[in-house]
Amino acid sequence: MVNERLYVAVDSAVHRAYQVNWPTRPVAGDWMWAMLAAADGPKVTTVVFEPVSPSVSRHRIEMQLNRVGSDATVEQHRKNRVSARRSAMATALRAREVELVEGHMEMEVFGLVVVAERDLPSLERRCGALERDAIRCGGARLRPLDTLHDAGWAAALPVGLPVGRPSE
Repeated sequence: MVNERLYVAVDSAVHRAYQVNWPTRPVAGDWMWAMLAAADGPKVTTVVFEPVSPSVSRHRIEMQLNRVGSDATVEQHRKNRVSARRSAMATALRAREVELVEGHMEMEVFGLVVVAERDLPSLERRCGALERDAIRCGGARLRPLDTLHDAGWAAALPVGLPVGRPSE
């Protein structure tokens, strides 16, 4: 195994690992399939769903509601109106707060995509297509795991390393 900054070479293949930052807007159910189909050839995908504790979720929502509320107050004083975007954000946050009170847990999502190819130029071409199509297919952002492609490659395998947070 040879770990370089932009890829990891294992046996006769080179791999590049990406962290998937989930789309922040509503998307079709097949957005990830469309993104992965764009980069033809071998790839490994792993998605981990981790529940967020209710107290942390509640704290996040309260902080966001306070921020949106104070921003709306400032906007009201400056422009003598509150934008529809800010009102929609506040409504969505209140809806999430109600869901949390009703017992629906919030989930954090961690996704990995590892692209494999026989040579570096082909890997560059396929990774470029994957990065472009990630934005087009739903607004997901792919962050290359530069200098950590070996860890991303191992974690994406079905028998790979755990993806948990480091112990504090």
